[in-house]
Amino acid sequence: MYIHVIGVTLFLACAALLSHLSIAELRYTELVADGTTAYFADYPLTAMFSLLVYLGYITISAELLGAYQFPHKAASTVSGPAMWLAHRLRWLPAPQAAHPQTPVWYDIFHQETNGFANNRPRLLVRLKGGDTYIGELGTYPLLSDDQPDKDFSITKAVWLSSISPDDPLTLTDQPGGGTVLLNTTNVESIQVYYQPTADPAVEPSG
Repeated sequence: MYIHVIGVTLFLACAALLSHLSIAELRYTELVADGTTAYFADYPLTAMFSLLVYLGYITISAELLGAYQFPHKAASTVSGPAMWLAHRLRWLPAPQAAHPQTPVWYDIFHQETNGFANNRPRLLVRLKGGDTYIGELGTYPLLSDDQPDKDFSITKAVWLSSISPDDPLTLTDQPGGGTVLLNTTNVESIQVYYQPTADPAVEPSG
C-alpha cells in the first residue's frame, strides 16, 4: 500500500511538473477518466514507458522500504500514541503489536539489538546432549518460526563439555578460528546476552 500511494503521488507530481515546464504531456488524468484500455490505445508509447518506469520503481522501493523498515516504523508511529492513551483511558482497548508475526529470530537478533548498531549479541547455547557453547552470534536464518530445522553459527566460541563443564575449551585457539555451526534440532535452549556497548569484560553466565 505504501509503495503504491507514494508511487502514484510521485508520478502525478512528475506529470504536473513536466507539463508545467512544457517538456512532456503524460495525460495521466485521462488514464483515470477513460480507463487503462483506452489510455494504452490512445497513447501506447507513453503508457508503455510509464509502465516500465513504474515496475522499476516498485522493485527498488520495495527493497528500500524493507531495508529501512518503513512499514513497521509507520505503524509504530500510530500504535505508539494509541498504546499511551490506552494505558490512561481504561475504556480504550490497547492496540496489538504493529507486526505480531515477525519471526522470532529476526525480532530477537536484529530489532531488539537495533540492527547490531554497536556489537553483536552473545549466545549461551545448551545442546540436548548436555554440552554448552558460548560465543557471539555469527549468522542466523531468515525462516518462518514453524520451520524447526535451522542452521546458525556462533563465533569466538567457548565449548563446555557435559563431562567436564568446569574445564572450558576456547575454540579460537583451535584450528578453524572459533566458529561453530549449529542446528536447532540439536539445541535445548539459547540464552541471549546483549550489551548496548561493547564490553569485552562482560561474559555470559548461565
